[in-house]
Amino acid sequence: MRVLCVWDTAGVYVPIAEWLHKRGVFTRILMRRAWDPYGQTAMSPHARILDSVEDFLTAVVQEILRSKPTIIHVNSIYEYLPLIRAAAPLTPIVYQYHGGDVRERIAAGFGPHYQTQLADKVIVSTHDLSAYGEWYDRPISDAFYYRGGRVPNTALMIYVQYVIIDQRQFAKDLCRKRGLDLTIIDRSKGEGVPYEKMPEFLSKFEYYLDFKGHIEKIVLSKTALEALACGCKVIQDAEPDRVITDAREFVRNNRPVDYAMLYTRVRLKYRSMLRRALVLARSLLFTRKGWYLIRILVTSVVRK
Repeated sequence: MRVLCVWDTAGVYVPIAEWLHKRGVFTRILMRRAWDPYGQTAMSPHARILDSVEDFLTAVVQEILRSKPTIIHVNSIYEYLPLIRAAAPLTPIVYQYHGGDVRERIAAGFGPHYQTQLADKVIVSTHDLSAYGEWYDRPISDAFYYRGGRVPNTALMIYVQYVIIDQRQFAKDLCRKRGLDLTIIDRSKGEGVPYEKMPEFLSKFEYYLDFKGHIEKIVLSKTALEALACGCKVIQDAEPDRVITDAREFVRNNRPVDYAMLYTRVRLKYRSMLRRALVLARSLLFTRKGWYLIRILVTSVVRK
């Protein structure tokens, strides 16, 4: 088996790549530097980090042609599935939604992006997305099973700009009521902790506030899962009176071996070849981005 991972949302693929590598499976992760500001993916020896969009897409095509992967795992970037399918017409593709890439679309009442028809298997990272694909949660690196010098009555919240609802004031009010000393890291202002230092940093807090605006049901973020692994208690804004200490209720298929087993089962959808060809033609020939992707494909093949 040879696995190519295209895009690595929040570093979720790093523990999978490490697990596969230890078992003799060639694994390569391709990612853009601008979308990996805390080094979550760059820390992996199996990752190649590119700067520009064009360099990234060219590297994707050339890696497909050079390494001839037996499975391609694409995270989030549905708009580039036409390029990947055109470069690898006979390679099984797994596409994974992670939340921010589709929740607004769900709220608006739309179905999956039409480009996902080019994949042979669609999976999702959280249970609230299960209408769009089979649920495969995010593995957590062994480094996060860490116990440091925890300070009682402390809480941490990490604010990101793409949340559904800004819950910072709610977090402050909750901590004031509970007598907790709250620290807020605002990633929208460039604040953050290098990823290799996150286990030690998280383990200093008694609570992690996983406030992302998913107020209808509990949907734990990857950072919340990492906080639980570090021994933190987690409070989620869907049920702020509940203290979560065990992630098992909220995860499924979150071990690297679960992904490896999935790869062995994915097959090309030969019966969908005609529909796939129509989707590919629509994506490449009838959109401005499609002609850009065609140019990338042609120049990548020539450069190879």
